[in-house]
Amino acid sequence: MAVDPTNSNPDTVRIQTALNTCASGTVVKLVSSGSNDAFLTGSLTLPSGVSLWLDSGVTLYASRYPADYTSGGLVSGDECGNASATTSGSACKALITAVAGSSGSGIYGPGTIDGRGGSALTGGPQAGIMTWWDVTLLNKVSGYKQNCPTLIDLTRGGSAFTLSRTVLFNSPHFHVKADSYDGLTAWGVQLLTTSLAYTVANYACSTLPSNTTPATSPGTCYTPDYAKNTDGIDPGGSNNVTIAYSYINVGDDNVAVTASNSANCINSFNGYCSSTNTLVAHNHFYYGHGISVGSGTQGGVTGLYVWDLSIDGEDSSNGAGLRIKTYQGAGGEVSATYADVCMRREKQPIVIDPFYSTATSTTSYQPNLHDIQFVDVHAVSLTGAKYPTATNWNDVLNGVSASNLLTNVTLDNVYFDRAPAWGSSSKASFTGSPNYTTIVIGSGSTSFPIPTTGLSVTVSGSTPGTTTSGNAVRTDDLDTGVRSDGLETRPEGCRLLGGTFDWLVRLGSLRTSRYLMPGLVPAIRRSFLLTRDGGGCSMLFC
Repeated sequence: MAVDPTNSNPDTVRIQTALNTCASGTVVKLVSSGSNDAFLTGSLTLPSGVSLWLDSGVTLYASRYPADYTSGGLVSGDECGNASATTSGSACKALITAVAGSSGSGIYGPGTIDGRGGSALTGGPQAGIMTWWDVTLLNKVSGYKQNCPTLIDLTRGGSAFTLSRTVLFNSPHFHVKADSYDGLTAWGVQLLTTSLAYTVANYACSTLPSNTTPATSPGTCYTPDYAKNTDGIDPGGSNNVTIAYSYINVGDDNVAVTASNSANCINSFNGYCSSTNTLVAHNHFYYGHGISVGSGTQGGVTGLYVWDLSIDGEDSSNGAGLRIKTYQGAGGEVSATYADVCMRREKQPIVIDPFYSTATSTTSYQPNLHDIQFVDVHAVSLTGAKYPTATNWNDVLNGVSASNLLTNVTLDNVYFDRAPAWGSSSKASFTGSPNYTTIVIGSGSTSFPIPTTGLSVTVSGSTPGTTTSGNAVRTDDLDTGVRSDGLETRPEGCRLLGGTFDWLVRLGSLRTSRYLMPGLVPAIRRSFLLTRDGGGCSMLFC
């Protein structure tokens, strides 16, 4: 595993020089030359107004040498590429970092960024012993904070950032993390962790890494559940966010909307940045923890609209569909609407849990959960699936207490092929659900009754349990394609209102795969032209 550090990232300097040389409003384009179609880099910085384009067939590979993600080399006791009793969790720079206050930058093109999370490290204490993902598993094994790089870091605040059509593979940590952005658009992107470089078809690994013992040699096969903390796209304390026409298969939250950052706020409440006006539309989610809110919501999450979403949870025991997770001491206002959602093989289709973690305060930053609407939601029972059976999938709908209710939860045409069980909040003193909740049944009703035996539960509106399968969001047989890993491109029993683009997967070799969406480019161009005043438009398409 010996490595020459000067050769672990041979393309960093020339790419960074090009980015630094380009004026605002211009693009650095990475292209192939004959059979040369790969770049290998360490940490890069994206200047304000400058964008990066990855051309078709081009892959930007991330270095496996941890010191390439630091300014001055590894720091003893807090090494990038390690997790120990003394690591901070923040010792690594991201692969790509946007400068503070960035405006009008972006990452474009049908090329690929591969974080190589499942490849053995070539430097630091875990060189030749662990991969980035083995390091993250130390968080589960020992509770240590892992020092692993994010792929795209937008946490220093800015505006009008666009991520379009790019494929993000195998991130060592979060794929995209954004804080305090006004205008963030992710359109037609594909996130896949783990890719076939580090797994087998259908994720049918014969041997998986240990969740209880530190690795002594690099893992050889991973499912997303073993690529911990690899969130997809996480906007925090940001305004005017759009995530659309994208495909996300990761090891943690597919999308997580938070309000727990406190610097460079656009709007704020009680000292934390607020999250407002977030649209998540026309997306496909696969492995992951679904569309989440939280856990930190101190600044408030409002104006969240999730529309036209299909989810295949792939029978993960950690899977969730539509989830709000927060806790006392890190809570705040949350309201949201979920409409036209279809999901299958999902352990917990709907979760509202204000006891996600142990309370840190019973007086400050309390959850304020209200006006949460579920309209036209279908949870599918698929023959042969692990979830659901008679009792193993469940919903959670809980408030905090009799004086802090979860109020105005609307269920309107919510159809489950098999009636759900009712689960418990993670750290609550009571069991089951619903508890401390007021529920409104819309005219479309539900396919299942609502228990009223819990603590302070009120149900009003139409009679629950009266909707029929004929009203459920269902398939029009528009798409029967199957991905090369055996997963259907659209969950059976689901239709997408905006689903005019097929997701095609073509495998070039064991190490690479390409996702193509014919016809998407004109749609992107039309959409940006129509929304150019919304802060998410780039010079590439306007």
